[in-house]
Amino acid sequence: MNKKPKVYLAGPDIFLPNPIEHGEKLKKICTKYGLQGLYPLDNQFDLSNLNRGPDKAIKIYQADVELIYKNGKKFI
Repeated sequence: MNKKPKVYLAGPDIFLPNPIEHGEKLKKICTKYGLQGLYPLDNQFDLSNLNRGPDKAIKIYQADVELIYKNGKKFI
Protein backbone atom coordinates (compact mmCIF):
# COMPACT_ATOMS: atom_id res chain seq x y z
CA MET A 1 0.00 0.00 0.00
CA ASN A 2 1.31 3.44 -0.91
CA LYS A 3 1.64 5.64 2.18
CA LYS A 4 2.46 8.82 0.26
CA PRO A 5 -0.12 11.60 0.44
CA LYS A 6 -2.31 11.57 -2.67
CA VAL A 7 -2.71 14.64 -4.86
CA TYR A 8 -5.42 14.72 -7.52
CA LEU A 9 -4.02 16.55 -10.55
CA ALA A 10 -7.19 18.24 -11.79
CA GLY A 11 -7.15 20.70 -14.64
CA PRO A 12 -7.59 21.13 -18.38
CA ASP A 13 -4.40 19.16 -19.10
CA ILE A 14 -6.41 16.14 -20.28
CA PHE A 15 -7.27 18.14 -23.41
CA LEU A 16 -3.64 18.66 -24.44
CA PRO A 17 -2.43 16.89 -27.61
CA ASN A 18 -0.31 14.55 -25.42
CA PRO A 19 -2.34 14.19 -22.19
CA ILE A 20 -0.94 10.81 -21.07
CA GLU A 21 2.68 11.90 -21.50
CA HIS A 22 1.95 15.19 -19.73
CA GLY A 23 0.27 13.37 -16.84
CA GLU A 24 3.28 11.10 -16.41
CA LYS A 25 5.53 14.17 -16.14
CA LEU A 26 3.27 15.67 -13.48
CA LYS A 27 3.24 12.42 -11.51
CA LYS A 28 7.06 12.25 -11.59
CA ILE A 29 7.18 15.75 -10.12
CA CYS A 30 4.83 14.62 -7.35
CA THR A 31 7.00 11.58 -6.64
CA LYS A 32 10.07 13.81 -6.39
CA TYR A 33 8.34 15.65 -3.52
CA GLY A 34 7.06 12.54 -1.72
CA LEU A 35 3.52 12.64 -3.10
CA GLN A 36 1.44 10.24 -5.15
CA GLY A 37 0.02 12.08 -8.15
CA LEU A 38 -3.37 10.90 -9.40
CA TYR A 39 -4.01 12.00 -12.97
CA PRO A 40 -7.60 11.91 -14.27
CA LEU A 41 -6.63 9.65 -17.17
CA ASP A 42 -5.09 7.03 -14.84
CA ASN A 43 -8.54 5.51 -14.52
CA GLN A 44 -9.28 5.25 -18.25
CA PHE A 45 -12.41 3.61 -19.53
CA ASP A 46 -14.36 3.42 -22.79
CA LEU A 47 -16.69 6.38 -23.34
CA SER A 48 -17.44 5.63 -26.98
CA ASN A 49 -20.84 4.15 -26.19
CA LEU A 50 -22.01 7.28 -24.33
CA ASN A 51 -23.35 10.41 -25.97
CA ARG A 52 -21.99 13.79 -25.09
CA GLY A 53 -23.88 15.24 -22.14
CA PRO A 54 -24.87 14.37 -18.59
CA ASP A 55 -24.36 10.59 -18.90
CA LYS A 56 -20.78 11.03 -20.05
CA ALA A 57 -20.06 13.68 -17.41
CA ILE A 58 -21.44 11.46 -14.65
CA LYS A 59 -19.35 8.49 -15.81
CA ILE A 60 -16.18 10.62 -15.85
CA TYR A 61 -16.99 12.01 -12.40
CA GLN A 62 -17.60 8.53 -10.96
CA ALA A 63 -14.32 7.19 -12.39
CA ASP A 64 -12.37 10.15 -11.01
CA VAL A 65 -13.90 9.80 -7.55
CA GLU A 66 -13.11 6.08 -7.62
CA LEU A 67 -9.50 6.92 -8.50
CA ILE A 68 -9.25 9.37 -5.60
CA TYR A 69 -10.69 7.01 -3.01
CA LYS A 70 -8.91 3.85 -4.25
CA ASN A 71 -6.71 2.33 -1.50
CA GLY A 72 -7.89 4.65 1.22
CA LYS A 73 -9.76 7.90 1.59
CA LYS A 74 -6.93 10.26 2.53
CA PHE A 75 -5.86 12.76 -0.08
CA ILE A 76 -4.77 16.38 -0.30
